[in-house]
Amino acid sequence: AYPKERRLPYQLGRALDRLGRYGEAMEAYQTAADLGSVGALNNMATLHENGEGVPASPETAYQLYLQAAEAGDLDGMTNVARLLEYGRGTTKDVVQAVSWYQRAADAGDGFAITKLALYHIDGSAGLAKDPKQGFELFKRGIELKEPLAMVSAAVLIDAGFGKYLPDYTSVDLLLRTLETGESGVQAIVGATTLENQEL
Repeated sequence: AYPKERRLPYQLGRALDRLGRYGEAMEAYQTAADLGSVGALNNMATLHENGEGVPASPETAYQLYLQAAEAGDLDGMTNVARLLEYGRGTTKDVVQAVSWYQRAADAGDGFAITKLALYHIDGSAGLAKDPKQGFELFKRGIELKEPLAMVSAAVLIDAGFGKYLPDYTSVDLLLRTLETGESGVQAIVGATTLENQEL
């Protein structure tokens, strides 16, 4: 199929998805997926994961994310990694999750780069403890304006790791995070919630 043929139903699916018309979005995504759209597979998986327009099924979501990831979709790769990391819809396997994060990071995905940074800093999931490598990855995530990278780095700077990021302050990073919009606000709220749970 020609890419333009699958683009129309994919874009229609995205529009319907944003409008909350999930059943219709699923149909449009299915048409696009049948025409070869891996992005549509990822979006169908998200609908299954969240139970939007279909009964919630993390298992179906995982299988669709995996199809998208194996076809080279970056969002699919990070979603497969996330579900493996937390054992949602599949058996928990953090080492496999890191492998998928690495594939996505190699392709330039900021979220995956940030997840690897965190694993390098604490030396888990089969990665050697290497704060220097972890903070180098944070720098890449910050350059990509990844909200999770900026918020995590800000928290770590405040926890005494500022020597690894001498060009940044926590306040600067939090302001940059807010500039990314809704995803930035969500990252800050998530970090604040986690910090309060640890107190």
